[in-house]
Amino acid sequence: MWIAAIALSALVALVFVANGAAKMLGHPKMTEASTHLGYSMRSFRIIGLLEVFGALGILLAPLCVPLSVAAATGLVLFTIGGCVAHLRASDPIRLATPALACALLTAAATGLQFVAA
Repeated sequence: MWIAAIALSALVALVFVANGAAKMLGHPKMTEASTHLGYSMRSFRIIGLLEVFGALGILLAPLCVPLSVAAATGLVLFTIGGCVAHLRASDPIRLATPALACALLTAAATGLQFVAA
């Protein structure tokens, strides 16, 4: 069970590091998304930084499970916020689906970490 928790946590961390780094570096698609969703680029960069920190926190599962669970919980809340932001911007549900999928994967990783601890 512990190996599955680490593998899923690594996958979730990879997704959030990539997404957070794109936000922090101001990738053109992220700039467009921030404008579309009504956020300033500064706010988007802060969100990206917090996503990267959350991903690093998830990777600390073997060293400190409570910190890893807290980081994963924060990322679940971020992704739910992302779904809400897309729906508030009147986007079709298919644009909010990746955020929802990330929330579910992160919740699964958190659950596996908690059970394996």
